[in-house]
Amino acid sequence: MTAATWLPSEKSSWSQLRIGSVTLFGWSAGGIAAGFHLLSPGSENLFARVIIQSAGVTNSDRTLSTATILDYTKQFAQMFGCYNESEGGNGSSESVECLRRLDATLISSVEQTFVDQGAGQFKPIYGDEFLPVDNSKAPFPGDKDVIIGHVANEGSMMIYESFRDTFSQVLPPREINKAESIHYLGSLYSDLPLAGVLKIQDEYMNSINDFDYDALRQAFVQTKSDSRVICGTFITASKLSNATAAGNTGKGVYVYELDYVSRCNKRPSWIGMTHADETPLEFGRPYDRESGCKADIPFSRKLINVWTNFAKGRMSCIVLVTLAVIL
Repeated sequence: MTAATWLPSEKSSWSQLRIGSVTLFGWSAGGIAAGFHLLSPGSENLFARVIIQSAGVTNSDRTLSTATILDYTKQFAQMFGCYNESEGGNGSSESVECLRRLDATLISSVEQTFVDQGAGQFKPIYGDEFLPVDNSKAPFPGDKDVIIGHVANEGSMMIYESFRDTFSQVLPPREINKAESIHYLGSLYSDLPLAGVLKIQDEYMNSINDFDYDALRQAFVQTKSDSRVICGTFITASKLSNATAAGNTGKGVYVYELDYVSRCNKRPSWIGMTHADETPLEFGRPYDRESGCKADIPFSRKLINVWTNFAKGRMSCIVLVTLAVIL
């Protein structure tokens, strides 16, 4: 928001920049941040369009309240001896000063332990001037053109990161039958009771043969794709569309799914087009003479054209190209 405010100011060499020419673009966590700007009363007038990639902006687990974050911060500071609840008082300023004296690398390492142990986690907060209302409940104004979507196999990379030995990017994946899948689902959704895990298995694997390893693996990946990105994307898109229609703003919400596997891809086929695979294509990586994939240039060019036409306000081009290139 600071950058968006500064760019058109007299202090910037971009002082002639018009708000109507600004497009916010974000992928994954960046996409969530871009979506939050749509919800923020402080920044909604600083841009005209938004591109949100692989980010369910309205997912209920994206933010935490100020009170929750403050409690986590106290617990975290206590690990370093920077907060002592028994001494009474708030101690916020003293805790901050104490933490500032610590090595940043140490803080980063201990934070990961703090999160992994389930003690707490640090996320964007709601309840302040930027995001007054919980993102899952906040209304969209519906006055911006938005592109929002995901790639076809979002979850495969996330599954790999959770179970690197079992679902390898190099070696053939281990064959997991339906009974064994309960263990992996339980590990992936450890916050759910067994009944919840079994419900997920039934929803995604009920019609699959007990030993159809490929289908079971894909169903497992799909659970992560849906829960982490895809369902949130469609819910966010639906809220945006409803707000646009209710306000009769004349703006559009364009939803996409990308399913393009690089022609130079060397990963196992089950991974497909996964989280982050679209980013090199959008930034023209295939054109790199040393490390680019020349065979990907045609698709990369089409994708760049769609995104840049949108950023320039050429909505008719988006409608014409979307069905042919993206969906």
